[in-house]
Amino acid sequence: MFKNKRTKQWIGVGIAAFSAICVMIITACSGSLDPDLESLRNEIIDSTRKTYTVTFVDGVDVTNGDIPADPSSIQVTTPATTVVTLPSEPARDGYTFEGWNTAEDGTGTKFIASTPVTGNISGQPCRTENIPLSLLTVTSRW
Repeated sequence: MFKNKRTKQWIGVGIAAFSAICVMIITACSGSLDPDLESLRNEIIDSTRKTYTVTFVDGVDVTNGDIPADPSSIQVTTPATTVVTLPSEPARDGYTFEGWNTAEDGTGTKFIASTPVTGNISGQPCRTENIPLSLLTVTSRW
């Protein structure tokens, strides 16, 4: 907290933000950091980082020969904002994998490698059922 000399009001400034500014000024002036200041700068940076988990819920049944997504979750730590690469596609017999979505019923947002991650999220698989040709009926009007 700092007291504004003109208004006599207290101003709240986060110690991490204030410390980070001081370290940046010292770095700019000296060109290098004292080892203790380097340690302080790293602590400040680490304290402001956030880690989010993207969990890929593939809904496969490995006992039936389905193949799960790999990896099943990816962590994103700020300043990064995306998963960069998606996991391998989960495979389910009789279905074609179409991609990932933020909603189980596919009505959410399509999730791709460049989708911004701003919190923990689940990626749900979107699939279409493969219909055997033997079940299709062709009718012609000639």
